[in-house]
Amino acid sequence: MKKGICFLLLNLLVISWPLMAQTGPAGVWQGDLDAGAGQKLNLQIAINKLAGGAYGVTVHYMEQGTVKNLTATSVSFENGKLAFTVKDLGGSYSGTLENKTITGNWRQSGKAVSMVLTPFKRSKPAGRDMDRLLGEWASINTTREGFPLRTVYRFRKADNGSLIGFLDYPDAGVINTQIVDILLQNDQLRFGVPLISVQYSGRFTDKGIEAQVAYPDGTTGKVFLIKDKKYDPPVIRLGLSPKVRETLKGRWTANLGTATIIFRFEQNSGGEFAGFFDIPESNVKGMQIYKASLVDGALLLKSLGMNFSGTLSGNTISGTMTGALDHSSVPLAVTKE
Repeated sequence: MKKGICFLLLNLLVISWPLMAQTGPAGVWQGDLDAGAGQKLNLQIAINKLAGGAYGVTVHYMEQGTVKNLTATSVSFENGKLAFTVKDLGGSYSGTLENKTITGNWRQSGKAVSMVLTPFKRSKPAGRDMDRLLGEWASINTTREGFPLRTVYRFRKADNGSLIGFLDYPDAGVINTQIVDILLQNDQLRFGVPLISVQYSGRFTDKGIEAQVAYPDGTTGKVFLIKDKKYDPPVIRLGLSPKVRETLKGRWTANLGTATIIFRFEQNSGGEFAGFFDIPESNVKGMQIYKASLVDGALLLKSLGMNFSGTLSGNTISGTMTGALDHSSVPLAVTKE
């Protein structure tokens, strides 16, 4: 789950300001595959656009009551034509995107079978299934720097009776990230988080939800969700001298595209001198800075998923914001208000 956190913050801080709408085949699709002997597999196909412009594909389907998740080993999309190979299924798909439909063929063992993909439509879960999921769930993970970090998943019933959800990273200041394409049937659960291009699939147990997370780079991870889990956020002490605290104290702001970047240094509720990042346009408020130093005008800040280094001159700090995962960077100059 550390990787999911980094993907989210990199999307917010580096890839788009705010996130640009995806085009092409990105989204969740569904289609029926003729498996022979009169049997059909109902496939859910999640297509994610990656940071470099390429696409990733994850195929989900039910087999004997268990959710299967398979990652495509190769994906291409050009001039409206989509093609991908799923090695674990021993087959490949090629089709053409037109009018919100992908029409093509699945090829396996030398045979081609027609398969049409349409945008996924969530079905309304039975009352018992929905009631099991409604409410707030949480998982506790540890960052690379050793800080515990809570992920919150909130599910509720919309006015029209459908199931909707949101994901939060409270300690990172990230809230109301939309959960989409929720599929809930018996003990099986699937949903996606488009902002970080990940797909969850799991099952209910007597203690919570055991889930697998499929990341856009083709790797997977495990996470365990517990309902109504209580958690006290860690206290982060920056350990700055009184002189440095006085220099940094206050709000530092910059405009980056359509986004406002804010560095805040202030006393927190516990009386500790603390630092935070805010990006109001992306619903980021209170992302904790866990390390800060200012030596001879050189400022270094570290937070979840990104670093900032710059030079202080008067009321301006000019430098570079860098993603902690892939080291993508953007120039940034903040000015004290």
